[in-house]
Amino acid sequence: VLGFKNGTQTFLNAIAKELGNERVILNTKVEKLKLSDGFVEINSELKAKQVILATDASASADLIKFIDLDLANNISKVKYSPLGLIHLVAKQNSNFGAGFLSVGKRATLGVLCSSNAFEGRAPEDSLLLTCFVGGAKNPELADVRDSKIEELVIREVVETLKLESSPQIINKVFWKNAIPNYELGHFKLQEMVECYNQSDNRVKLFGSWLNGAGIGKIIENARRFSSSLKCLN
Repeated sequence: VLGFKNGTQTFLNAIAKELGNERVILNTKVEKLKLSDGFVEINSELKAKQVILATDASASADLIKFIDLDLANNISKVKYSPLGLIHLVAKQNSNFGAGFLSVGKRATLGVLCSSNAFEGRAPEDSLLLTCFVGGAKNPELADVRDSKIEELVIREVVETLKLESSPQIINKVFWKNAIPNYELGHFKLQEMVECYNQSDNRVKLFGSWLNGAGIGKIIENARRFSSSLKCLN
């Protein structure tokens, strides 16, 4: 499990510091890309020597269609599974390790004990539990904003961990398109994108929908991807 002492925001802050405020444009939606005279026009307002699309599959397809319509149609077929997270605080249970994966008909996909996996996440007498719900296994149960699903998850956690009291909910999050599904034949899309990226196109594609999700996997793929980029004049 990859994590940071002060949370994942540590990673984002480091990237922001390296880039600097003068090199980042915020709150600007990219709606169209166009190849023009050795540059990439962005919204017909900005010009860049090279553009890297590190967006989800849907956004990448919407933008790359201006460059390669056939590739865009294939990328748009990538499906996502919904995911819900419920963060709970429970009284310390010395018999509980870093987490567990659910089996059988349970609604809860798994639970990560964030306070056991990472330092400073909860007081010494408490556990911070991150409960994963939904996914491809139970997409209909992913919306943890539903009180019935919330109650079901808490009941399963209490039973599995044998908690003496009900844990306290401190946060709930629902993502409609959270996890890209690598369905049968996905390797064909990977080969198509790799071939496209190796060409002289000034718009490149990268993302978890292509070669794997998870912070560690994305960092590994990003290093490999960045080393393959050419400096364009």
